[in-house]
Amino acid sequence: MMSKDYVPLYPLLEKYWDKPLAKVPAVLRDRVCRLFWNTTWDKADIEIRQDAIRCHDVLCDDTQEMNTWHQLFLYAKNTSEDGLDDGILHCIIEEAKNNGNAAAACILKDHVAIPLAELLDGNIFPFPHWPNTEPLLWRKLYEFSKTLSTMRDTAKKNKDYAVVLALDDVSAQLELILDIDRDRIGDQVVAAYEAENTQQAAPVEQAAPDAVMGTSSKDCNVPTTGKGKAGRPKSIEKKVIAVRQMMERLEKAASTQFNPQALRGSAADLLAACQRFEKSNNIEPMLFSTSQDTFNNWLRRAGYSFPTGRTLDYEKNYWTQLVVKATV
Repeated sequence: MMSKDYVPLYPLLEKYWDKPLAKVPAVLRDRVCRLFWNTTWDKADIEIRQDAIRCHDVLCDDTQEMNTWHQLFLYAKNTSEDGLDDGILHCIIEEAKNNGNAAAACILKDHVAIPLAELLDGNIFPFPHWPNTEPLLWRKLYEFSKTLSTMRDTAKKNKDYAVVLALDDVSAQLELILDIDRDRIGDQVVAAYEAENTQQAAPVEQAAPDAVMGTSSKDCNVPTTGKGKAGRPKSIEKKVIAVRQMMERLEKAASTQFNPQALRGSAADLLAACQRFEKSNNIEPMLFSTSQDTFNNWLRRAGYSFPTGRTLDYEKNYWTQLVVKATV
């Protein structure tokens, strides 16, 4: 990526989309030639010319939110819309349906998935947000995260613990997505948001720990497969953060960047490595003293996964061997 001083090429070519390259001013033609051979530009139709230049500008202009958009897309994408694999959010919705938590599934679908899809505009690439004169996507996503917080408080007040837990999962993921561009553009957005919203929210009542989920799903078009599960709300945000911090330590130890969607070795060995790290460094509380299924869920929420198939013999102890090099 280039700096935010990059001058987008797209608006400068507004009068020349239908012109041959020879008719484009020399100062612009030199930049166009880096992307098009003369014959390619002249043979391409206007739409192809515009898409290529727009794509180049998005990738080069550091004021844009390419990484934020991409991670949000991976999280909230839906096969019914784009023909690709489901994002984590839609997997959570299906999981809630299968577990009988119809109210949670309904809220996630209507009040989280649909608004996020609108932010993404249903496009594979963030062209609708370009060129923007402000961090449009980040600001809207930040404001949406505040809306989720209000929804969570309401659910907690109503003792809808399954909904609270589901919204906690979403909030944790959105915070991780917002962190991508937080240092670069987030401070300005947060300051402006707080200036516009000076009134503090009223304190939320503490829900009784043993109360059952009270939300009715009769108004939701979500099939129920069983009785809704009740329980005390348990946020996994700390666990997701702990997983990401652990992976950062292991990346430093390995002096390489892992492919989060195709980790080496096995999840069992990774969990053993995390537990060994906590024990050897006397870290309390020991967050990784948990079951394999629970740890796998944390990994998925944090955006990590292992490829299917048998683990290669020489990678069976990859993580437990690597963790000895990791530092606190």
